[in-house]
Amino acid sequence: MTYLVEQNKLFSIFTISKFEELHNAIFNIAPSMSEYYLNDLIAYSESIGLNRHNIEQSISIDNFILHIDYDSNTYIESLKSEDDYETQSLW
Repeated sequence: MTYLVEQNKLFSIFTISKFEELHNAIFNIAPSMSEYYLNDLIAYSESIGLNRHNIEQSISIDNFILHIDYDSNTYIESLKSEDDYETQSLW
């Protein structure tokens, strides 16, 4: 699923001022914290379809891909499916 996130909120969480700084900011904190922050952003964001032709830059982080398009919209793509959170049946 892909989510449109508020860019200012993303930048304030990771204390950065532009998308290019995001890679270093995320890799300078514990992976569990970055996953927590990204999941929290997703929880309060709108699920949308993403036009991949408009993507200017992308950053891949574990189960997430962060995109910025030419209109400065920021997206988080979650590669984890809903089934990953459920326990498999023993039968």
